[in-house]
Amino acid sequence: FPGIGGFIQAELMSKFVFVVSLLTNKKVRLNFIGGLKSNDNKRVFIQFKNYPFFTLPSIFLLSINNQLPIYFIGFAFSKTILGSYSMANTLLMIPMVVIGRSVNTVFIQKANELYGESKMTELKNLIRFLFKRIVLASALMLLVVMVAGEDLFLFFLGEEWGVAGKMASILVIFFSLEIMVYPVYSLFRIMN
Repeated sequence: FPGIGGFIQAELMSKFVFVVSLLTNKKVRLNFIGGLKSNDNKRVFIQFKNYPFFTLPSIFLLSINNQLPIYFIGFAFSKTILGSYSMANTLLMIPMVVIGRSVNTVFIQKANELYGESKMTELKNLIRFLFKRIVLASALMLLVVMVAGEDLFLFFLGEEWGVAGKMASILVIFFSLEIMVYPVYSLFRIMN
């Protein structure tokens, strides 16, 4: 299936195979079903029964937001442009994953402790401290990629990736903002 239609079909097929493999895995089913029998899990399940209604729409929109440019570029431009966008996107995701997720894991644990102990002043100080550090790190990434993005891509990846470097110098603005928000976004989950 050539073109964007094949890409969409492959995406849908991969999701289908993933769901089927989860449903047919006996260990996963037993852990999930067996885990719901305890009173603590039932209490938590009842307490947060509305949680999916609030989170699923935002997760769905975020997923569309991340996938839509790929479909649009694949439909409107050449495969070369799509490949350049994909390379820029992939390489800019690395700092987000490394910084955002690793910091987020520690932040959630510490923020959860402080919130559970009703230490709101310390929680505010933690948020300020974290936010300042993330702004500094993302500003550094923004500056480096905006100024030297194309040159970095040409040096490390070769002549054919110059367009990806130009795209990265534009996309880095959005990635920098996303890195700043990523850990703080977890506060909504912590504070219900």
